[in-house]
Amino acid sequence: MKIIVMKGTSTMPPPIPSKPAANPPPAPIASNININPISIRPGFYAVSPASVKILPFYLFIIFMKRLLSAIVLSCCVAFAHAEGYETGVEAYRAGDYARALKIFQELSARGYGDGDWMLSIMYANGAAVMQDSKKSEEYAMRAAERGVENAYTLVAILHLSKKSDRFDPAKGVAWLQKGVKAHNPESLRILALHKSKGKYMPQDKEGAFRLMKECMELNDALCAMGLAEMYAKGTGTPQSYTKAFRLYKSVRDDAGEANYMLGRMSEAGQGTDKDFGLAMEYYLSAAKKQNGGAMNRIGELYLRGQGVARDYAQAAYWFEKAADFQNSDGLVNGGHLYAQGLGVKRDDAEAVKWYQEAAEKGNSDAMRALARFHEEGRGVAASSSNASQLFCNAALNDQPRMLEELAEANLEAAARKNIIGELAVLYHCKNKSEAREAASALETRLTAAERDAAQALAGNFKDGGIGKALDSFAPSSL
Repeated sequence: MKIIVMKGTSTMPPPIPSKPAANPPPAPIASNININPISIRPGFYAVSPASVKILPFYLFIIFMKRLLSAIVLSCCVAFAHAEGYETGVEAYRAGDYARALKIFQELSARGYGDGDWMLSIMYANGAAVMQDSKKSEEYAMRAAERGVENAYTLVAILHLSKKSDRFDPAKGVAWLQKGVKAHNPESLRILALHKSKGKYMPQDKEGAFRLMKECMELNDALCAMGLAEMYAKGTGTPQSYTKAFRLYKSVRDDAGEANYMLGRMSEAGQGTDKDFGLAMEYYLSAAKKQNGGAMNRIGELYLRGQGVARDYAQAAYWFEKAADFQNSDGLVNGGHLYAQGLGVKRDDAEAVKWYQEAAEKGNSDAMRALARFHEEGRGVAASSSNASQLFCNAALNDQPRMLEELAEANLEAAARKNIIGELAVLYHCKNKSEAREAASALETRLTAAERDAAQALAGNFKDGGIGKALDSFAPSSL
């Protein structure tokens, strides 16, 4: 999307790498990544999150295309004795996918798991075959059953995702444990994430920390990032921003994720002195590696005038770049510029377009902004029912994050106030069963007074007034 900046503003910064192609060619096979300092596999993250996330089922193809292709040789060295395997790999490297396909099909028919694994990758990438997630899954399952250790993680993800027709948490955990016994970094990392959250197993934060540390010691960059996050949050270990900052600095940042986090910590003064100028340097370094999250933060620094002179044109430039790289926060901020007329002509209808695109990407802030526009009839026809549904969708979307926040010690009063407000929204939701389930989990983490405050607030919601009620909410329990 394009932001039309008003004339008389600053000169645009030098261009960064252009927007990636919509249909990139099949990913090539890369050699085993085992270098020092720790290296992040480029392109692993889809949208530059602030923390490492467990991949859901709908990202299976992305996971296969961006991760498996990068580690395929390391997974298959145990099967290098299979006749024709190396020839098939060479053909794949050379882009002769038809020849590679024939070789791997023959290997699969003869019972070799490495052939199955390569076929899984080829169906995920659409190399010499129509891209087909189901066939990719089937070959990954067969590869795991035939002992290809890195397939264990993919099979575990399929069994652990509620969006998958293979959903079976017990089997998923069993496959992760097999991967852990094989010292597979991805299995170690994902099992650590599940243990830390108590998902499909008893919560064990100390055990999660040990698993993540074991994974990092295998020179795995994603686990180094995960361990840094654990130090920053005090998950299974005493909180230490200093150790987190040092870990992020130890990562050779091919994807810009570590520099993004270093920028966030420099902004907050965590593990280092608060320094917006230094944060900008980290973000610019990450932006050069096409990190959309960093581009958005650069725009926010220009918007607020932190570390640089306030410059709405520069902010608009970077929000637009972030949006080009699928960063939904950049879309939200672009919408804010139009909604408030900052450096652009105020245009509610244009703001709605930016918020809508971000909301479709699952951004809760965009959903709330759209809800308020529907309440007030800004850029769209006034609709209290649409507003109510958008507020509800945002609360449901943010419920896992709120649970994590409530598990943290010394949660700030402002954050608790917001959570109480979101609980009130869940009480008001029309999709009762899903909202009731989400609300029940939050209720167990709140005091009786806080639950009562949420109930009272929900009772005050009137048609067209949810946003105003949330703005004026001041619970006495806090």
